[in-house]
Amino acid sequence: MTETVNQYNLNKHLLLDWDIPDPSADLILWHEGYKAATNSTSKLFNDQEWEKYTDSIINFANHNDFKAIGISIVFADDNSTLPVNGVDWINKFIAKAEPNFKIGIDIGYQSGKKPINDTKKFQAMAETLSEIKSKEPLIIGLDGEQKVVADNALEFTNNFKTALTDAGVKIDEFVILSQMKPKANWEGNLLNGFEFYSQKKKGTQKKSLNHLYNQYANKPIKAFQEFNDLVESGQTIAKASDLPGPGTAPVFAISRSDDNCLGGKLASESKLNKCGITDIFGQWRWDKFEDFLGLYTAHYPTTDKIFIFQGEQLPCDWLTEAPKCAC
Repeated sequence: MTETVNQYNLNKHLLLDWDIPDPSADLILWHEGYKAATNSTSKLFNDQEWEKYTDSIINFANHNDFKAIGISIVFADDNSTLPVNGVDWINKFIAKAEPNFKIGIDIGYQSGKKPINDTKKFQAMAETLSEIKSKEPLIIGLDGEQKVVADNALEFTNNFKTALTDAGVKIDEFVILSQMKPKANWEGNLLNGFEFYSQKKKGTQKKSLNHLYNQYANKPIKAFQEFNDLVESGQTIAKASDLPGPGTAPVFAISRSDDNCLGGKLASESKLNKCGITDIFGQWRWDKFEDFLGLYTAHYPTTDKIFIFQGEQLPCDWLTEAPKCAC
């Protein structure tokens, strides 16, 4: 008997021969920063390498039915972009990607001690972002970096969105990727990208999400069972069942500890953590990781978006299935 389930059942799945459903949520391939240098020595920022790099991202996303893909723009302390003509590279990417995908722009910048007061930075970055040639409204996002927390996240978002709107930037959604338990007034104003990695149970037990993803690599049913037990234990930041869509979207990382990823092949020899700080889902096969995501959306059916983090860390093993691989 083959059974395709709508609601994943931890007690019955081992007794049934069943098809793991495809993820029902929209998959978003998010990008954050660059492993390659952004100065004149960069291996990436030339026409040939940029085309190979971005084609690899676009082709992988197209091959695996992603609905949105992101790219990064990085700002220096003086609000100039890194590299200096950063918007030009972004526009080349959008010209290829936008016919098939919603576009996300990851913003990298050094926030102040109180990021809600970064008004001048918001305005300067917004003026630059207004030069992005997107036909459709953008997903704008950034990493919370432990300075944007639940208590100030909405004020930060509103202040940044005001600067963007005043500069004429059209926004579809504003997302902060972090580990914040959402507040009731966020929905419709702020998309909470909740990072399901690096979390540990409180107390003396060392068990963490990263550890179990690595321990049960390519075993999606067992990995999801252990994941569910951990995040529903009440001993982590938030239960997954307390993070419903559309106000919150889960974030799963594809880091790996070697250099065998898209961005890692373009990094300088001295670059640390070329593909991330540890082995997470980047050591899985893509089809097995996709099964894990299918189990997640079957068990949490209100999930309407999932962020795959980060595009520059796409494993070369996954990209061999897509044409024009840059690895």
